[in-house]
Amino acid sequence: FATLENLYNKLEVGGGRLEVGKIVKERVINLLSDHKEDAFFSKTLATIRRDAPINFQLPISGFQLRKDQLKALFEELGFTSLVARLNSE
Repeated sequence: FATLENLYNKLEVGGGRLEVGKIVKERVINLLSDHKEDAFFSKTLATIRRDAPINFQLPISGFQLRKDQLKALFEELGFTSLVARLNSE
C-alpha cells in the first residue's frame, strides 16, 4: 500500500476490502476501520516537519580540544580504537 492514504483508499473502494483481506487479517481490517481518525492523527504526530523555521546560529568560539584529558577519559572507558585515532593525529 506504501502509504496510509493508499491503504484507506483501498478499504473504502468497492471490493477493496476483499483485496486488502488477502494481505491483512479481518480483525486488523476492522481495527483499521474503527480507528481511522487515530491512525491519521498518529501519522501527523510522527511526521517530521522539515519546513519549521529555525533561528539558530552556531556560536563561533575558541573551542580547544584538550587531547590529554580526552585521551585519559578514553583510556579509562576502554575506548582503545579512539585512543589510537587520537594518537595518530
